Amino acid sequence: MPVGMITGEAAQVIAGKVALPISDAASVREAKHRLWASLTSDADGIVDRFLNRPLGRYLSKILIRAPFSPNQVSVVSTLVGILSGWLFAARYFISGAFLLQISAIIDCVDGDLARVLYKESRLGKWLDLVGDQFVHIAVFAGIAFGLARSDPTSPALALGISAVLGVIISFAVIMRLMQRKSGRKPSGVKRLIDATTNRDFSLLVLLLAIAGELDLFLWMAGIGVHLFWIVALLLTWRDAGGAPAISEKSA
Repeated sequence: MPVGMITGEAAQVIAGKVALPISDAASVREAKHRLWASLTSDADGIVDRFLNRPLGRYLSKILIRAPFSPNQVSVVSTLVGILSGWLFAARYFISGAFLLQISAIIDCVDGDLARVLYKESRLGKWLDLVGDQFVHIAVFAGIAFGLARSDPTSPALALGISAVLGVIISFAVIMRLMQRKSGRKPSGVKRLIDATTNRDFSLLVLLLAIAGELDLFLWMAGIGVHLFWIVALLLTWRDAGGAPAISEKSA
């Protein structure tokens, strides 16, 4: 995720290898190919680059001519992700996992549309960031509730509560990092912000759901999210020279 779009910093636009002279139909096709190929995000993980974004691109090319805004697509992606959490809670684990994967694919489309239509905005980035947190909470809670219903003796509910609390704490820490008054955002902070919108875990959920091992994902989520915000706090401490930064608002 481009940090500048959220913090209000100006983003530099560079044509790079996208621009080329248009002289015939072949050059038009090549220009279109280069344009679409350039529409990537800093937050893209391996699954995004090789699965979600290529699949989502077909939908992007259809919706670019439809009366849908990137923000509307973001809302749809979030709602689909939340619905997947409900399916998990109802113990439709594989169906929920497939729906979560569809949400991840749609989540790539809003960025494509925003960039190709020059409609990138701070509101759009916030919708994407906050929406992802709602999806994470719905999925973690849904998997936990569904597994607990299947096996009341499992620690699923405790792990789910841990994962949900970890998401909330992680989001609060990231907000704190983004509000820092330093003129330059440390690369570590940027990578953490990108990680909050990483969709790679959706494929892992799908594979584990098919294998009937979703409890392994819940263990990873229940512990991993806390490691995430602890690392974020350590970065804050390091970048502040040994003490967490205090913004002007809280002073």
